[in-house]
Amino acid sequence: MAGDNDAPRGISAERGSPEDLGLQPQTGSQTVGPFFHYGLIFSGGENLAGEATQGERIVLTGVVSDGGGEPVPDAMIEIWQADANGHFHHPADPEAAKADPAFKGFGRSRTDVEGRYRFETIKPRA
Repeated sequence: MAGDNDAPRGISAERGSPEDLGLQPQTGSQTVGPFFHYGLIFSGGENLAGEATQGERIVLTGVVSDGGGEPVPDAMIEIWQADANGHFHHPADPEAAKADPAFKGFGRSRTDVEGRYRFETIKPRA
């Protein structure tokens, strides 16, 4: 029966705030860290491909910016990717034994003062 409240039975047409519903508020878009920086960035972490790595070499670059479009310096970017044959060095990959041993598949880079980052890697198989 339709009335003042056309919401389906058992569902309130009025909504409370996230806190009223027992939910956590959304994290602010400007929040960064804090993180314990020591050990997160390691020497050579931005180079995923060794001399013997199979595949087409590529350079992946970008810029991290905040909600206002300003660069974010000293951010950490982490990537994971498959090798040139589509395999991962990961126990969840049933063909992990076929993964290229010269390819890390994992890298970390920090952004510079202008928010830029750079990775040297290979083009993964589609």
